[in-house]
Amino acid sequence: MKKYITLLLTASFITSCSYKEDNPFGDDRQALQRIPELMQGYKKAWENDSYWLFTVFPGENKSFQGLPATNQGRGGYNFVIKLKDGKVIASSEVASDNNEVTSYFTYNANEAPGVSFDTHNKILHHFYVSSYDYPRGKGGDVEYLIEKEENGTYIFKGKLSGNTMVLTSLTGDRATFLNKIRENRFFLFGKILAPVQINGKTVNMLFSSLERQIVFSYDGNNVQQAFALTEKGIKFYEPADVNSVKITELYINNAKTALTTPDGAITINFVNPPIIFNGTDDIKWATFDTGSASQDLLDQYATLNTAVKDLYYWYDLNVDKDLQIRLLHNDDSGYVVGFKKYLSFDERWSGGNDTFYEINFDAVVGHPDQIAISLRGEPKSQYYKVDHPDEDLLQNRYSWFASPMYNFYSYIASKSPYTVADDPNNANYYKLTSVKDSNTWFLLSK
Repeated sequence: MKKYITLLLTASFITSCSYKEDNPFGDDRQALQRIPELMQGYKKAWENDSYWLFTVFPGENKSFQGLPATNQGRGGYNFVIKLKDGKVIASSEVASDNNEVTSYFTYNANEAPGVSFDTHNKILHHFYVSSYDYPRGKGGDVEYLIEKEENGTYIFKGKLSGNTMVLTSLTGDRATFLNKIRENRFFLFGKILAPVQINGKTVNMLFSSLERQIVFSYDGNNVQQAFALTEKGIKFYEPADVNSVKITELYINNAKTALTTPDGAITINFVNPPIIFNGTDDIKWATFDTGSASQDLLDQYATLNTAVKDLYYWYDLNVDKDLQIRLLHNDDSGYVVGFKKYLSFDERWSGGNDTFYEINFDAVVGHPDQIAISLRGEPKSQYYKVDHPDEDLLQNRYSWFASPMYNFYSYIASKSPYTVADDPNNANYYKLTSVKDSNTWFLLSK
């Protein structure tokens, strides 16, 4: 039986306290009396059996590439909704399919007009609900204040996050739109951007389709914006002012070699990594055995194996010598590169445990033959489901493995970046050699 949980109750009250939110519709009594009329207008406009695109930016204060944290640190996401008779029907790119979920919503008319999605909906509440790995949720809202309407575009403000959200009429087919967003998400995955000339200045670029952040760097300035994916490319949370040029969105060009401004005046070329993953079935293998990795990595592997045996000695656990580098589904139904390693039981016990850890596996600007490996998150991120993106992360039930495996992965990352070349002894393998220390290397299957 489906349970509906009221997530938010709003109440009007009178208080003598002077602390009060500004009312965007004015403080006079006449303005307050206009709110029911405004709500009737919104209801008439929205409840017409058509779909609406709701672009949401969760309020997660998060740093990107060591820059100051912003409240749009998770980037923006697309939800497609239909409102009718107190029910909301929702689908989104955050799900692995285009199935719709129905729940209830209410109009609020207190000091300012608003909308509450106030019964549980696993699509709309994706960023709001808490979990083991996100005990405070991921910055989502359930109640939104309506700030204004401009030419059929409605501007909302998340009551908890304080971020701006946008509601526009969806043109075209709902499923086609969501599939295109996923297509662009996969296309942009792993790409970075080359430096570009903007208004006479060389601008260096930081870009992550996973974090949904872009940074324009020049003359000591770092202009950062979160973005949401669109059918044509990406659209920024706010316009970016780059050397007196305002940029609001970028399109993927027809040749799929660059991002361009809508007028074509600025072209920012993609930089592709030397190793590309063609889906979740494209698995690269490294083996930490003689002839397949350098001695320092073999020593690190031996230390890992000893630590795991000591921590779980009653099961005689072994660390598998093979390490997979592959795509994993992340918890927003996108992709992330990760390590997968098998821990097997010895003799008396059958089976074992798969463990996973998310990493960045990025191109290096100016060095097309290099790959940069860095770690993502805390050791608990190691336990991850590959094939069930709608399910929760594993509940960290193998937490005693986290520290030694994290140390092993940290050592690999500490030697990054790596030069990628064909292995002269086996055409089916790459040889990755540390740029920092040429004595550190390992083979990786193609």
